[in-house]
Amino acid sequence: MNFIYLHTPNKHDYSILSSRDEAHQINSKGDRAITVNPFGVTKSYKQSNIDYAHLVYESDINKIKEKLAAKKIQYFLLRYPSPIEIEYYSKLANLDKKLFDENKVATADYYQAFQMRLYYYNGSENPKAKALDFAQLIYNSPLQNPIDGGREKLFSVYKLFRFVKGAIIKGKTDGPKEKVTLRVHLEDHMGKKHLYTNTSQSDENN
Repeated sequence: MNFIYLHTPNKHDYSILSSRDEAHQINSKGDRAITVNPFGVTKSYKQSNIDYAHLVYESDINKIKEKLAAKKIQYFLLRYPSPIEIEYYSKLANLDKKLFDENKVATADYYQAFQMRLYYYNGSENPKAKALDFAQLIYNSPLQNPIDGGREKLFSVYKLFRFVKGAIIKGKTDGPKEKVTLRVHLEDHMGKKHLYTNTSQSDENN
């Protein structure tokens, strides 16, 4: 977990969102504030896991932003969403979303969930969900072979995101309410290239 200390500031006016397992490791040094129950209902082990599941599988951007702001969460330590972990959290939280069908194939709900949009698309727009315009990838752990029945050939166990205000880019279109697509080529600390895509619509004034 040393990368946490290299990529986050040593102060207590913000919080890092993580699952309870990672929280114990980060807290071992005691110089980072951790949030494991973003809904703040109770500090019990089971309820905090339920709260965590309801946030990471949420798809409504406004709800996500409200919960992050309420707890002053500025970073999200995201662990590889293995099928075993997803099944555990979704059953524990008794989610109304169906993340897998009867053949264990991921559904639309799966790819629209907050956690999946960050892990698989780094917050970029994908065929099933809009872009997350407030999440910035700042760390990828080294790639390794799959575990826990994962389907990826190689994957990063951890990704660390910072929540930001985003940017407003002004421009001109040919007419009102036209589709506008922004594409930005990014490169992470490991030299891996990412394409961030976000689609919006021009206003009445073009």
